[in-house]
Amino acid sequence: MNKRKLVIFAITVYTSVTLIQQQYTIIRLHKEQRDLNKRIEMAKKENERLQKEIKYSKTLDFVRKIASDELGLVKKGQTVYVDINGK
Repeated sequence: MNKRKLVIFAITVYTSVTLIQQQYTIIRLHKEQRDLNKRIEMAKKENERLQKEIKYSKTLDFVRKIASDELGLVKKGQTVYVDINGK
């Protein structure tokens, strides 16, 4: 009878340890899943922003802004004023 109790005790301890380890693994995997879902959402927002930027870069307004701001071009009849104070 003593052997039987020892076997049952050993099985109970083994089962308990296994269940605790599995619970920790489940908790860790849930945290990892939440972190990955956050990264996915951030990537989706960044993708959306970039898609809007691409769409805007194909507009005439964008071309005019680049021509004016970066290339210094002006429209015919447009007057350019330069701030000599540098402020």
